[in-house]
Formats: sequence, C-alpha cells, structure tokens
Amino acid sequence: MFVPNKFTEFFRTLGVRSFLFLALAMLSVVLLCGFFFSQLYSSQKTKILGVGEKNTAIVTSNFEAVLVPLLEFVKISAYKINYLDEHTEGGVSADAVGKFLIDQNAVYSKIIDDSFLGIYSYFNGKFLPGIDWTPDENYNPVDRPWYKKAVSSPKQIVFVDPYLDAYTGSNVMTFATTLNDNRNVMAFDIRLDKIQKMIEDVSRNDGYDHMVVNDDGVVIAHSDVDMVGKVYDLSDGTVDNIYEYVISLLNKKIFQMVLLLNMAE
Repeated sequence: MFVPNKFTEFFRTLGVRSFLFLALAMLSVVLLCGFFFSQLYSSQKTKILGVGEKNTAIVTSNFEAVLVPLLEFVKISAYKINYLDEHTEGGVSADAVGKFLIDQNAVYSKIIDDSFLGIYSYFNGKFLPGIDWTPDENYNPVDRPWYKKAVSSPKQIVFVDPYLDAYTGSNVMTFATTLNDNRNVMAFDIRLDKIQKMIEDVSRNDGYDHMVVNDDGVVIAHSDVDMVGKVYDLSDGTVDNIYEYVISLLNKKIFQMVLLLNMAE
C-alpha cells in the first residue's frame, strides 16, 4: 500500500495559493538575508580599509623619516661629483672620484646607522667600490642591475630590486643615479632591516599584513619576510596599478595595505 510522503501530503493540504505565499515569503527572507550580509560585508570592508589606511599613514611617516635623508645623501654625493667634473679642466679623473667616494663612505658611516653599507660608482670605464674591496675578475659593472636601471632612467634616483646579501645575510636595497654624461653611475646600498622591522611591528599590533612596494610592484618590505623581493605582475591588464591590485585582494579574503614607493625625482 502506498504511503504519501509527508512533504507531499503537507503541500497538498496547504493548497496552491498558500504554497505560493509560503514560497514568496521564503524568497523574501533569503533576499533580506543576502542584503543584510552584503551590507555587513561592505561595512566591515570599509572598517578594515579605514584601520589599514590609518596604520599605513603611520608606517608612511616612519618610512619617510628613514628614507628621505638617504635620498638626500644620494643627491648630495651625485651633485658633488658632477660639480667636480664641471669645474676640473678636462673633467675629473676616476682616481679623484674614487678618493671622494672613500671619504664619503667614512663620513656616512659616522652619521648613518649600521643600515648603511656603502656608496660606489662606475666612472669613465672604471668601477670604484669606495671601500677596500676588490671585485671578482668576472665582475662587470655595466651588467649589474644598479647600472642598467640607472642609465635607463637618466637623472632620476632609481630603486633596484632588493636582494639577499651573501656577506651580511640581510636584505639589501640600492639607490642609483646617473651622473653628468648619463653613462657614469653612482649607487648607494643600505640594509632593509630597520624598514622590515617597522613593518613587522605594525602587523603584529593590528593583525593585518602590511607591505611596502615600489611602482614596479616589487616588494621592498613585508610582514612576511619571505615575500620581500616578490614582484606583483600587473601585465595582464586587470588593474592599472599596484594599489588597485592590493585592494582587489580583499575579494579573495586576503588583506594587505600598501605603501607605494616612487623613486623618481
């Protein structure tokens, strides 16, 4: 003997009109819940962005306090070399520039903390290390990233992708700029330890990931140190800049506030 399903019996008893009313009521509840959670998500997203932007403003201020003096040192040293070159009959010699760099390294070592690693140059076909260091015989300055990036953007201070220094074990960043003839280049190395610690401290306090990137999408510092040096590829055209990319990560339930580092003068 066939026993009607309880739900079938229920809907038969309910009637068509009542069933439609119930269905509409359930749909309304679903839509209302969807609207509520959408508003909640939007509110939380705005709140998160607000907290992140506030903390990023703090990091920006601290970062500039570290970075701006270093950029000024680069500008001053480049200006002095250019001045010597312009006011020396026949142009300044590579040996004279080499001596100048040695003197500058001695000065900067005293007025900058231990994040300073050195200032050096490629001048008139000669590599000038500025310190007591003789490079490997296969070392060719014009093949190095600091030289290539500088000559590709004449008269600007450029940032070279961070790398792990084999000698110190620290992440290092380089500033470089061309000199008068746009073929000679001066470069300036610093450790990233102080900046990295700053980012880690902020992330530890607010529970979010933070990172510093340049306009090319290269990560300078990150709350996860293993992310330093990562390049965010924007070439697929889905976003126009690194900031938009980072904000889009919210939709993937990943949150990272970003400080853009523009090295152009």
